[in-house]
Formats: sequence, C-alpha cells, structure tokens
Amino acid sequence: MEPESVTNHTAIPVRSSERYVILDVLRGLALLGIALANFPEFSLYSFLSVEAADVMPTAGIDRIVRYLQYIFIDGNRCFKVTGLFLLGFCIGRNRLYADLTGLMPQLKRIACYGFIVGVSLSFIYAWSAMNGRPWGWGTHAVLYFTSVFPLGFAYVAGICLCYLRRPQWKGFRFSAMPGRMALTNYIGQSVFGMLLFYGIGFGFGAGVGLVYVVLIAAGVWIVQALFSSVWLYFCQFGPLEWIWRMLTYGKVFKLIKEENG
Repeated sequence: MEPESVTNHTAIPVRSSERYVILDVLRGLALLGIALANFPEFSLYSFLSVEAADVMPTAGIDRIVRYLQYIFIDGNRCFKVTGLFLLGFCIGRNRLYADLTGLMPQLKRIACYGFIVGVSLSFIYAWSAMNGRPWGWGTHAVLYFTSVFPLGFAYVAGICLCYLRRPQWKGFRFSAMPGRMALTNYIGQSVFGMLLFYGIGFGFGAGVGLVYVVLIAAGVWIVQALFSSVWLYFCQFGPLEWIWRMLTYGKVFKLIKEENG
C-alpha cells in the first residue's frame, strides 16, 4: 500500500498495513536495552556498597557483567529511545517513506566508526565508574555523553543493515512485537520491577546478584514479546497506545480487530 499523500491533512493513526517494521524492531530492541539498564536499579543492586556486592556468591561474574553493562548498555537507551520516538513521530505525521536500501554504504560507515569510537570511550567511562570516578563527576559526565551518541548511532545503523539483508528473519519479527506496544511495555517493565523486587510482590530486593538480575530482565522482555504477540493478534493497538491515540486524535477507536470479532 502506498503511503498517503502529505497533502491529506486528516489526522488518523498509522494502520497495520502502513507500519514501518524496522521502526518496531528498533523500538523492541531498545526496550530490551532499557530493561537490561534499569533492572539493576529496580533490584537495588546499583545502590549496594562495594563491600555488600563483594560478598555475594556471584560477585566475580557480577563485576564482569557490570563492566560490560557500562560499555554496551548504560546511557545508550536515552539516545535510542529519544531518536526512535522522533523518527516514528515524523513518519506518523507525514507518511514519508525513506528507501534505506540506498543508504547502505552510509549505514555501514556509521555502524563501523560509531562502534569503534563509542566502545573506546565507553571503556574509559566504564573504568572511571568502576574505580570511583577518579577524575571527578565533570569528566565522568563528559565521557558518558560522548560515548552515548556514537554508540547509539552504531546500534541503530547496525540493526538497520541486518534488517535490510534479512528482513524475514524470525528474530526481527519477534523483536517487532514489543516495539508495536512500546509505551505499554515500557510502563510494564516498571510494574514488573516493583512486583519482582519490592515488598508488594516477591521482594527479591538487593539479595539477587547482577547476573541473575540481567537474566530476569531478559526474561521479562521475552514475556512481554510473547504477550504482545497474543494481544496484537486480537487487538489493533496496545492498551496504553489505544488510550494515547484517542487522547491525541480526540475520538474513539475500536480496540478489537473486526476479523477476530
């Protein structure tokens, strides 16, 4: 289906047949990064003293996992989510289509140089974080922000390249499901975090090592992807997306797909 002309000023939400799957894939994978970054804070592991973290049974592997998190996860969620939101907003408003195939050479360069620069700076940022920020908070903050943008660009460009080469890969289809309900799943991660780690739920608290926290975060994302697949089989929008659209466009939209009753 061809995108509607930009001269059509009628405001309507994006239909399923008009969705740009790569955006859903990017949103879905960004949600995975958010879970991996946020769950150490939900679990209170990030607030443990060095002494308390060192006496955990998983202390050795936890230090390795934490170092990898500093390099590849922390901070980049901010850039990716903001960039994807703006990109999705522009496409949703204007129905513009960009042929990414013609951008493959540029995407390759962005992925390569962004990864090299971003990871190099992230290594220094991680060393600073693991050693008590010896250069002070100012230098630490500069390292944080200078590593966020090149690595964030590299992630997005790399995923786009892989998608262009194998768009039918089942992993992309699976990742797109939570991305189609990004707002619902983003808020849902906070609900999962409270239920799993705080007293109102299972109360795991700070008694769980970081390696287990990361596995729990990945498990939550998989559960959300499966739930999203089932929900979107019957419904046109995620629950919070449905409410958001009605508030945005000022009218009521059907939630249940007509073909499913």
